[in-house]
Amino acid sequence: MGHLVTYRDEKSGQDLKLDLTDGRLFDLAGNQLAQWTPADDDHTALLADYAADHANQILCATMSGADPMRAREARASFLTSMGGLYDDGKIVKMDLGPGDVHIPSALPNYAAGYKNEQPIADMLSPPVMVPKTADYYYTFAKEDAFQRARPLSGGSGDAVPEIGARLSNAQFSTKERALGGFVGTQTTATADAPLRIQQATVRRVVNALLLEREIRVSSLLMTAANWDPTVVVTLGAGFQWNGGASADPIKDLHTRIEASWGGITGIGLSERVWDDFVRSPAVKSYYAFNGSASPIPNESQISALLKLPPIYVGKMKVINTSGTLDYIWGNDVVLFRQPEQMPPVDQEDVATSYTFRWAGGDARDGVYSGGFLIRQFFVQDRGSRGGMKIVCVHNDDEKMTSQFVGGLVKAAHQ
Repeated sequence: MGHLVTYRDEKSGQDLKLDLTDGRLFDLAGNQLAQWTPADDDHTALLADYAADHANQILCATMSGADPMRAREARASFLTSMGGLYDDGKIVKMDLGPGDVHIPSALPNYAAGYKNEQPIADMLSPPVMVPKTADYYYTFAKEDAFQRARPLSGGSGDAVPEIGARLSNAQFSTKERALGGFVGTQTTATADAPLRIQQATVRRVVNALLLEREIRVSSLLMTAANWDPTVVVTLGAGFQWNGGASADPIKDLHTRIEASWGGITGIGLSERVWDDFVRSPAVKSYYAFNGSASPIPNESQISALLKLPPIYVGKMKVINTSGTLDYIWGNDVVLFRQPEQMPPVDQEDVATSYTFRWAGGDARDGVYSGGFLIRQFFVQDRGSRGGMKIVCVHNDDEKMTSQFVGGLVKAAHQ
């Protein structure tokens, strides 16, 4: 009977049979000798052994039709691993460990992963939503704000001098940036609860798009040729912020601010250059006498103490072409301006850079939010059961809208 197991009584040396259903004890002739009531832990152990043995017998029965010898070997190997052989192949093992009663599975409340730092591209090149993928934008000449015009100073018959607004235009053309991910039906069906595969796929796609945008904006603003030479400086040896004997970071920033054709509203630099800046003895000398200052003030404290524009520290990193981790914002310092209104509507303000972002178009099969379109659709011909394709797309064109407002300090870290 399937519910009977045989074991050897160590005291009497007899082989006995135990009925697992009610604990009755029999000799091999079938005579009832006693009734045993196992403790809870013992009962659980017996049931675990019984279940394992039952599963093994089914496996061996399946194998025996095709390979009886292999089935017998498998049965013998299983019984040996269980601690001993008996006449009907059943044993009672009482010393189970955690590995015998637990099958490892995913934790329901833990799944870890790596995360890049927050991007700062939107601060240095704020998005402007536009209705078309390409258009012209207009800018009044900088000279209109700063160039002298001599008014009529006398003479009743003299002609009144005339001046006029000077205007130029440039074209933007947004480029499509699209990235997608595929999640197979089998993956979704078998994924453990804490993983949330579709959400992880969307997060991976969006993070990759933001990483590329950060690289584009940093490349645009840290290229000296994109600026007017009067607002760019390349620090020579000995003037670098990381240990240069003649370094004076505050003077470098003041000089760029003074050269700008408009007020500076922000300073962008990498975490590496920021660390150079706050460790510089020349910078410390400005606030070391202030007893209320922290030994290493944060960005807002430094700005307040030194009367500087807000400082934005770019901490995002990327695996570079050498295969090592590096800061996207590199070794330079960018000074920039954002207008008082976004976008400026009084025609007397300008930004260092804008990102022209297409507002959309037809979104019948997706959802737009802030110029980003998320589409999700089932693909029939991917894999045996198909799966969900998730696509994120945005159309951007990052532009230097003024090469005269702001500034660039090259090679601050060397």
